[in-house]
Amino acid sequence: PKPLVWMSKKRGIDNSGGGQAWVTSDKWGPLKDQLLHLSYGQSKMYVVLKEEKKGQVQGGVARIPVELSSSAMRARINPRDGQLYASGLKGWQTNAKGNGGLDRIRYTGKPVHLPKSIQVKKDRIEIGFYEALEPIAANSLSQFKFGAWNIRWSFNYGSPEIPIKELELKKVELLEDGKTIALHVPNLKPVHMAQIDYDIKSAKGEEIKGRIDHTIHVVE
Repeated sequence: PKPLVWMSKKRGIDNSGGGQAWVTSDKWGPLKDQLLHLSYGQSKMYVVLKEEKKGQVQGGVARIPVELSSSAMRARINPRDGQLYASGLKGWQTNAKGNGGLDRIRYTGKPVHLPKSIQVKKDRIEIGFYEALEPIAANSLSQFKFGAWNIRWSFNYGSPEIPIKELELKKVELLEDGKTIALHVPNLKPVHMAQIDYDIKSAKGEEIKGRIDHTIHVVE
C-alpha cells in the first residue's frame, strides 16, 4: 500500500512521526472527526486532509499553529473536558524546546483559518476552507505558490527531491460556494510531493495564510 502523504524533512514537515489522533470531541468545533498527525522530529501538529480515489487514500497535511513545550509524540482527547492533551520529550533527531512536556490544546471558538478538504480532479486541485473567502485574493494567482517533486526509491538513506518542472499553476478560481478554491494545473499527474502556499483573506478581512504538503497517487 502507498502512504496517504509523503512528508519531507528537507521542507521542515517531519522526519520522525510521533503518531496520530482522531478528534472525537464536539468541543473542538469544526475540527471534530478530523485526523491529526504529530511530529516528534519537528515538534509540530498537523491536520490531515484526505480523500479516496479508486481504493487509494491520498491527501496532505496543514500545520495547526500551536507552539508546543516539547515534541509531539502522543495526543488524546480527554473525555472529561473534551480537549486535546499532547505529550512529548526531547531525545535524538528532534528540535524540541523542552526535555518533556504535556500541553492542553483547546478550540477557542474563533474562526478556523485552516483548509478543510483537498480534492484532486482532472487538471486541478480543489481546496476547501471553513469560512467564506474574500474573492479578490482568492482569485489572484500571485497569492499562491505551487511546486512538485518526486523522490527516488533506492537502498540509500533518504532521497534527492526531483523537481517536476512541467507542472505549473496557471490559474486560481474561487468557486460558487465561496469557500473552495480551484488551482488549475494543466496535465496534472501523480507526484510524491506537492507544496501549495497560500496568502488570502476571509470574507471578514482576516488573514488566512498557510501551506499544504500534498501527495497525489490518483488523478481522475
